[in-house]
Amino acid sequence: MTLKNHKEYVKEQITSNNPWYTNLQLVYEERENVKRIYKQRFLFFYKIIKKEIAKKDKVTLLDYGCGDGYWAAIFSEFPNCEVTGVDYNPVRLERARCLAKNAKFIEADLCQPNKQLREYDIVFCSQVVEHIENDFLFLANLKRYLKDDGVLILGTTNEGCFTQKFRNYRAKEKTDHKHFYKEKEIKDKIEKAGFFIKVFYREVFYPGFDSIYYGLTSTDLGFKLLELLTIIFPSQCSDYYFVCGLK
Repeated sequence: MTLKNHKEYVKEQITSNNPWYTNLQLVYEERENVKRIYKQRFLFFYKIIKKEIAKKDKVTLLDYGCGDGYWAAIFSEFPNCEVTGVDYNPVRLERARCLAKNAKFIEADLCQPNKQLREYDIVFCSQVVEHIENDFLFLANLKRYLKDDGVLILGTTNEGCFTQKFRNYRAKEKTDHKHFYKEKEIKDKIEKAGFFIKVFYREVFYPGFDSIYYGLTSTDLGFKLLELLTIIFPSQCSDYYFVCGLK
């Protein structure tokens, strides 16, 4: 798909009010039964970013596929962290600009080179790659924006696991996801795209039913139980986050 055709396609989806292109992401991110998940993600990200700032005094961070700007807003408040957000959706970018006033935002096709972008100390990409048809091209394109000594933080769902496949089959859930990764599959793609994995984080166990999952994530005790089950059944975790360097 050419850049022009891609922009026209996105415009059509927004005009038709496709919820995957127009829904308010913050409505989900601020839910009581989600806040513990996001708190743990934040703690993981914070350790990585803090470590990079300590090495360089000041870092540049590219939020690739920033959506409504949830993480860009948080990261742009970190001392000595300069944030640039990129997304292909102008509706989400407008929301991001309102939310993260200390960050810079650029509209771009995520699978194509963009001359407005440079190399960054940190490239952050959360819950995006599974939406991209040509995920290998997408991952390879990320390389051009990462400094030789930089780090990529990449997150995706573990929808190839049994419990999530069962959920999707039972619920016949509609999604715009193009890929349903298992751990080995996404690791292989990351490495073939030219990265090596330094460390990764498995989120909490997914039990196969949203009602059970969100019921447990709504309480501290339930969340700890899901964390314990992840240790016992690591292949059935809900999501992955990888910290990668360039080969």
